[in-house]
Amino acid sequence: MLHKNMSFCLESTLSGKYLVRVLQSAREQGYFIRMIYVFLETPEQCIQRIEVRVRSGGHFIPPEDVRRRFYRSAKNFWDIYRPLADEWFLYYNAGDSSEPVAFSVGHDVSYTIEDELSLAIFRKILSAL
Repeated sequence: MLHKNMSFCLESTLSGKYLVRVLQSAREQGYFIRMIYVFLETPEQCIQRIEVRVRSGGHFIPPEDVRRRFYRSAKNFWDIYRPLADEWFLYYNAGDSSEPVAFSVGHDVSYTIEDELSLAIFRKILSAL
């Protein structure tokens, strides 16, 4: 899509750093980068959701992969990917719906906090590494 100058959307756990070059290239080409990161409190919650998804015909991810990627994903979002975005949104998905936690529009270091308690949960995840 970058080579064709077309808008696109992608989904990733952000547990690796391979998208850094893609986003940097997109930025250099003038793309507007909007990032939405959705998190749960524990890897076990993710594993439970995957089990439900599999029962509905979705794909399986081994629990050891989920546990290995969980904390790294949050840290990569916060430290590496978030600064590459023109705007970003952080959502907590513990209930039946995702609740907004924090967001930033523009490349300002500051951000708006919508839910202090959920942000504290996210910060606890970040500090676990």
